[in-house]
Amino acid sequence: MVGKLVDSSGKPLANKKITFKVGSKTHTPTTDNNGKAVIRDKNTNKSLILTSCAGDSNYNPYSAGLNNKKILKLLSIKTGKI
Repeated sequence: MVGKLVDSSGKPLANKKITFKVGSKTHTPTTDNNGKAVIRDKNTNKSLILTSCAGDSNYNPYSAGLNNKKILKLLSIKTGKI
């Protein structure tokens, strides 16, 4: 599974930790220069996936739930400057 973290203008955010919870396992990859974070878990198509990013002094935190690659609920996905 690949997640991409971008700001409100679509600019990739590098070196940010993203947390993916797949079933009972938690993965915390860091985004690359293209804003992409990769996890390898054979259960990504079978489980509810919760994803989040803590945010920092420039960006708000966000979290979302996904089930079979569909977003179930966005709690906060604004990643623009505060």
